[in-house]
Amino acid sequence: MQRMSTLITLSAAICAALSLLSVVYVPWLMLAAPGYWPPLNLLAELLGFSLPPALGICGLVTSLGLFRRKPWARISIQVIAAVLILNSLLAGLLLATHSDLNAVWFAAQAVLMSIGISWLVLFNARNARAAFVSTKQAGA
Repeated sequence: MQRMSTLITLSAAICAALSLLSVVYVPWLMLAAPGYWPPLNLLAELLGFSLPPALGICGLVTSLGLFRRKPWARISIQVIAAVLILNSLLAGLLLATHSDLNAVWFAAQAVLMSIGISWLVLFNARNARAAFVSTKQAGA
């Protein structure tokens, strides 16, 4: 059980780190390349510029729940893992169609996909489910 606790804590730390990266990613890009963004319509700008920070905030809340072993956090990290896998698959397909993109971006997507798969496996394990049983359920 100690090993499972360590893996859950490590996953929470990774989730927090990726979430912080997601929260600061778009503002950093906007400051680093101020004239780079092509003119977009309002909907594209709202989705493109607000989605990564919003998902990052959800990830930060989830990582706090994981540290505290809240039952809802186990479900939330599985949803985040599924979104991470889907996003990595789509980005990998996009990267495969452009020959001018370098292999580092493709490797980064592979790493993100492997994190998502490991989270799905870890948080569906019987020991992980037992670690997230609330005190009300355990006492009943």
